Amino acid sequence: MEERGHELREAIARLERRRRNDPVPAPLRGEILLYTAARRETGASWLSIAQELGLSASGLQRWSAQATGETRMRPVRLRRGPTESTSAAQGAAGAIVLVSPRGFRLEGLEVSQALELLHGLG
Repeated sequence: MEERGHELREAIARLERRRRNDPVPAPLRGEILLYTAARRETGASWLSIAQELGLSASGLQRWSAQATGETRMRPVRLRRGPTESTSAAQGAAGAIVLVSPRGFRLEGLEVSQALELLHGLG
């Protein structure tokens, strides 16, 4: 696997990209995505893979999301759950918690705040 990463890094370097957002040909991008998926399965972080290849972690994540169709907004279902009252720091009862598909979490939102946030993202 290490050898494949080295080969891909050299192929990327041969492109002589002047800027980070210069395009990478689709066939090479496909190979990069296959390598990235294999490395992620072994537990490698986005940052470590990006450093191996000489690319940005955010770029790899974006390419991966586009390839798997994860860039679309997903339907949201609201439900009432049990509230925890063990700590005042956890917020008022009935506060909303938003959790993204990748695990980003916002807690303690009021309904109006959650609606404003979702409207801004849409």
